[in-house]
Amino acid sequence: MGDSGSRFFYVVCQSGANELVKREVLANIPQARLAFSRPGFLTFKNADSLQHLALEHSTFIRTYGFSIGGKQGDQNELLQFVNETAADCADSDETNPPAS
Repeated sequence: MGDSGSRFFYVVCQSGANELVKREVLANIPQARLAFSRPGFLTFKNADSLQHLALEHSTFIRTYGFSIGGKQGDQNELLQFVNETAADCADSDETNPPAS
């Protein structure tokens, strides 16, 4: 994920709701920074990978996801990388459930 450990996440919303989504994300994850946007699609840079839990109860976000960074290698190495990354994400969600 780069030298700084920063991660990127994206959110998808109704076209035209970008400003509302941006405000909502930044209110819930103040250290996030808008990286790129198009109508209905925004990306943010965030150093804390667990802050995504704040997105689960969003009013305006339809879906969201994360960049797992760049990786090069043969097919088996790439599959192993994706499986390990998915397992790490699942472990984070299980050990840090969202507050009710």
